Amino acid sequence: MTLSTTYDDNIFLNDDYKRSDMITALTPGFDIRIVTDNSRIQTSYAPSFVKFHKYPEYDNVRHDAQLNFQNRLTDRLKLNFQDSYLRTDEPLDDDFYEEDIVGQNVRKSRNTYERNTANISLDYQFGPRDHWIFGYKHSLLENEDPTEDNAVSHGPYTEYSYWFNVANGITLDYEYQDYNYSNEEESEAAEDDFYSHSSSITYTHKFSTQTSVNGQYGITTETHDHDSDDDCVIHDTSVGISHAFTPHLSISAGTGYYKEVNKGSDDEEGLSYNLGLNKKIERGNLSLRAERGWDQGYMEVDERDFTRYWSISGNANYSLLQHLDAYASLAYRENDEDNDADEDIYSGKCGLNWQFSQWYFLDLSYEYHQRQSQDPDDDYTDNRVMFQIGYSQPYRW
Repeated sequence: MTLSTTYDDNIFLNDDYKRSDMITALTPGFDIRIVTDNSRIQTSYAPSFVKFHKYPEYDNVRHDAQLNFQNRLTDRLKLNFQDSYLRTDEPLDDDFYEEDIVGQNVRKSRNTYERNTANISLDYQFGPRDHWIFGYKHSLLENEDPTEDNAVSHGPYTEYSYWFNVANGITLDYEYQDYNYSNEEESEAAEDDFYSHSSSITYTHKFSTQTSVNGQYGITTETHDHDSDDDCVIHDTSVGISHAFTPHLSISAGTGYYKEVNKGSDDEEGLSYNLGLNKKIERGNLSLRAERGWDQGYMEVDERDFTRYWSISGNANYSLLQHLDAYASLAYRENDEDNDADEDIYSGKCGLNWQFSQWYFLDLSYEYHQRQSQDPDDDYTDNRVMFQIGYSQPYRW
């Protein structure tokens, strides 16, 4: 059970219509884990009863649910199923994603929307590190706002991993996705439907348990239903290395080259790189990451095509006292969809968490979000201060 109060000075993420409010949320929830000899189930659900103090017309109930199921059918064959569901009015919905999506386009309203992602797969293991996976993915985005697109993507995928010996291995993967868009507002044209094929081959060599290198080549093709000028082929090649100096310090680095061959416009190409560092200290940990490359956001609220970007981010956690922790994170990303920088995106968070009376905690945090865009309608600056008090107790049966 969590009770939170948030002061947000720009609840619509719109600098031309900047409005602040105090938002209170009561969130009961449960997390159940069941383990047997051949199966494992983990499910959680947490509704949030949200009240806006100045704008009660936006009061709503948010929903966040997760399901993870694993079953060992035979000694070598395993069935996996994962599903994630989110219903919220929050424009910045990055908590729904496992990875940072600071590059996403965002909505300018508090109309609720729903997301659901499901993944079912069979994993056949025929060696200590050798396996073949075949699965199917389905993603859904439904907007209450009739001017925003609804989207569905689905398709099969497979991955084959084989190690020739202790030091050398190869991974082959392929994925097909079909994207479909609809819009309830007749005056707004929905994004063109399309399908994509993505495949890659990765070779890995382990010099030791601490050091490994890899090389990868990937190709993605996109075919649109109506506008063939949007068809493209993307080639992506990279090499990388990872090394653990000690159990407490590790780094990873890589570089590559990508090229998007477009049917109806000029080709896009560039160099990519990534650099990461993780350091565990006596009472906490630090991580830094820098990236340059490309990505896409076809299931975001405003579909984002091929986007060049570079970003840098850092996270830190430190235990000030036995039950008092401090945390902080910073991130910057530059999106470039043409020859010039289209967007600069900044975000940061810091806070204190105090665990007391064994099952209770207090959390005080501050968040900052800013987007600077060539389109002034997309500019915003947002400051948030949140206070939470919570209770969480485990039960075993």
